Amino acid sequence: MNFPNRMNTHMKRLLTLFLATLTLATAAAGADADTTLTKMRELTKERKWNDLIAQFKDEDIAAWKDVPAKAAEAASLRARAYGVLKDGANAEKDLKLAIERAPKNGEHWHELGMLSSGLLANDDQALAAYNRAFEFAGKSMGWLPISATLNAASILHQQDKPREAQKVMERYDSSDLLAMAPVWGDKMRAVNEKIADKLSSSLLVIADKGTSDYQIVLPDTFPTPAIQADLQQVARLLQTAFKANDAELPIVTEASRDAAKPAIYVGATAFARSHGVACKGWSYVHKAIGRDLIIAGCDESAPGRGPDNPKASGFDRIGTAKAVTDFLQNHVGTRFLFPEQGGFAPLANVAKVDLLNTPTIEYLPTPRISVPPDLDVKKTPVLDYDITWPPVVSFYHLAQNRFPTIDSTFGGHTWHRAVPSTEADFAKHPERFALLGGKRQITGGE
Repeated sequence: MNFPNRMNTHMKRLLTLFLATLTLATAAAGADADTTLTKMRELTKERKWNDLIAQFKDEDIAAWKDVPAKAAEAASLRARAYGVLKDGANAEKDLKLAIERAPKNGEHWHELGMLSSGLLANDDQALAAYNRAFEFAGKSMGWLPISATLNAASILHQQDKPREAQKVMERYDSSDLLAMAPVWGDKMRAVNEKIADKLSSSLLVIADKGTSDYQIVLPDTFPTPAIQADLQQVARLLQTAFKANDAELPIVTEASRDAAKPAIYVGATAFARSHGVACKGWSYVHKAIGRDLIIAGCDESAPGRGPDNPKASGFDRIGTAKAVTDFLQNHVGTRFLFPEQGGFAPLANVAKVDLLNTPTIEYLPTPRISVPPDLDVKKTPVLDYDITWPPVVSFYHLAQNRFPTIDSTFGGHTWHRAVPSTEADFAKHPERFALLGGKRQITGGE
């Protein structure tokens, strides 16, 4: 008697019977769901909300576990009826069931957003739902992502958060508005205008239609005359960008500024230091203090260069130039298209360039130049230096984060950085220098 084989045959029959029963049960559940859904769709189409709730309020849609898509649709339809009948609690419960069964369905998330922003008065839940609706729908010219964007931005606008609303609306640019259906394009423009009006009423306006009370203020003293010459060109660039928009801003030193007028403090001014501004490397600060602005970076001599050795090799770091180029790009519509000078020259050499008419810089029309009143940006670029040859210091290169090697020991010709070789260093550590003919040498090649 082959008992194991008989057991295997018996188990197979039982398994077959179980699977057949399960299939029939699933089919029956699916058939029941189809019948229910068909009726619910009909009642929804006819807007018979009371009839839908009367017939299906006790339907256990959560038990439709084997047909999740149908369960999601049924829950959504019943939620809509509850919403029309002002039963927010049950509508929310059904919509969350719909999302549970179909978590990536953007329409269900959008419906939850509408319910939350309206009947439930829950703006936080509405914002989260609209953002999920956009996420799952994806950007397109269809109604769903556009509506989710409009609704989220409108909530933020009503909450007096115009900058956050503007960021949401930036999902679609001006070319997108032309591509979408006119009715949606008009709605997007209307919301953008409301946001712009609120922003303009709360922004710190520096220049408006060619008029400005501001002055550009440089420090009274500089680490070296070379850095002073560089920073004078940085200030001239800032002045030129305003002039391109018909606004005249004088350049003055801190001691000679008009104390009755607001100022843009450029570089390591005493005003910047008094407000805790300190930068290292290519980091920079944009900061509003009342009506005044600080635009500052780290301005320092190249290693080995200083008042006593002004002709040492290398470039000075003019971090304030980076601070100004980014400020102009972000707030004054300035675009740096090509290098305005060649290699091996300091920024002071830009004095030879007509910054207003050079084809290397574009000044987009910006009639109103403004910043947030709470502007407080401290940024450190990801890159530290660019090894392109020949080395160039220009406004274009700094705007593109293409920094010259200031104190980075890259490549050759770096011995003088690794081993300081001034007379004082030689006197203190003669053992670090070459011993030739029985005598330590301070001069010679690397």
